[in-house]
Amino acid sequence: MREDTRIDIVEFQPGMVPGMVEMFLFEYGGDRYQIEAKVRHRFDSEAVRLREGINLLGLAGERVVAMQAFTPWPYCRPGQPYSSLQSGNSLVHPDFRGRRIFLRMLAEGNRIASAKGMDFFMGFPGEESYGAFIRDKWIDLGRLRFWTRPVNPAEAFRQRRKKYVPTHSLDIAQPLTVESLATGTQDVAAGFRLSQERHFLEWRYSSERNENYRYFQYARLGQKVSFVLRLNSSRGLREVWIGQIRKHACTTFFLASALRALSREVRRDPSIAALSLAMLSPLPSTCLALGMAGFIPNQLAPPLIVKPLKAIPGLIDRSQWRETCLEDIDVW
Repeated sequence: MREDTRIDIVEFQPGMVPGMVEMFLFEYGGDRYQIEAKVRHRFDSEAVRLREGINLLGLAGERVVAMQAFTPWPYCRPGQPYSSLQSGNSLVHPDFRGRRIFLRMLAEGNRIASAKGMDFFMGFPGEESYGAFIRDKWIDLGRLRFWTRPVNPAEAFRQRRKKYVPTHSLDIAQPLTVESLATGTQDVAAGFRLSQERHFLEWRYSSERNENYRYFQYARLGQKVSFVLRLNSSRGLREVWIGQIRKHACTTFFLASALRALSREVRRDPSIAALSLAMLSPLPSTCLALGMAGFIPNQLAPPLIVKPLKAIPGLIDRSQWRETCLEDIDVW
């Protein structure tokens, strides 16, 4: 039912959390406690406030009917950090859609970010919001592509056929800690990379870290590869997703060996059907290593979109975002 109530676009205040939780529950269902924890982490955490996140709500009177977060998401290039924000948690209540509310929130985000001197926005939009971003002059750099290695084909068939995905937590490899992420990370040419600064990592992996995230490292004779792993079931089967490939003095053949070793580790859990990662513009050497390790390119993930707020050379050049991956996405 369409409502013609006036909608005001306002900045988030802590007292608005209950209304946001109700809208999430109406749209997606789920556990109230978990949803509230996620909302507070994204909108009302000290890290977001200190890093000047921009969190906007649409209000019909006192009722929350829309939300949009621009979360501090720091990227860098060699010697150059950026004040960048990722768009996420975009939602408009069904009764209030078709009224350009989301475009108004994007416009208000543009105004606030420009006034604060931010460098750029980026994000990975869903189909429902993609058109609004393009109308707001965001630039599409292309879709990430999944590469998948079945680790238990019979289990994959069973999960697809019965539409049943086990829900217990991930119990392989090692628990993820911020200290473990301090491992050497190979820069890809001069491209944009998600920052490894400690404060961001502590906030990034504080939510559900012990249950959903793990860490795997493979090292031999001075070469080292490590991966952040996350359990995921959004594609209709239980699979482990790989984040950024953190490499140190690593050849193509060594990376392939590391991926094969990871596959053996993942296979220890018989309820996991597949091992996957998604990347934008992977290096040819990475593609070769994936193929050698039995990964097959398949479906596309959401696109990476960016919006410059300043003149930044290379920002809209796809080649400058090589190997942007699932770990870059706020809800990966």
